[in-house]
Amino acid sequence: MAFLTKDNLDDFFAAYAKPGVSDIHLMSNQIPRVRDQGKVITVSGFEPIQKGDMEKIVEALLSNKGRVELSEHGSTDSSYQTQKHRFRLNVSMVYDPVQGSHTGLQLSARILSESIPLLSEL
Repeated sequence: MAFLTKDNLDDFFAAYAKPGVSDIHLMSNQIPRVRDQGKVITVSGFEPIQKGDMEKIVEALLSNKGRVELSEHGSTDSSYQTQKHRFRLNVSMVYDPVQGSHTGLQLSARILSESIPLLSEL
C-alpha cells in the first residue's frame, strides 16, 4: 500500500488527471478518492492520508495568503498547476461536532481543461 504525501503529490495528480475524472478528493484519515464518470471512487492501493501528511500537502499547495484565510475562515480557494495539468482547489477544515474541534483537512481538486472550450461545446 502506498502513502500519499507532498513529495508524491504531483505524480498522484498526473496519474488521475485523465479523461472521465473531474475531481480528486483528499481528506485527513481517509483513502484518496476521485470522481470518475460522475461516481466517487476510492483509489485502490493507498493508505488513509495521515493528518500530518494532509497538513503538509495543504501547506505545499497554498500561498501564505491562502493559509491565513484557511486558518481564519475555515476554508479557502486556490489553484495549482503541474507540468501538464491545472487544478482549481477548495480546501476546508473538518470539524467534529461531537469533539467540538478541528480534526483535519479536506481538499477537492477540480481538473481544468487544457484549453478553454468554445461556447458551442458547453
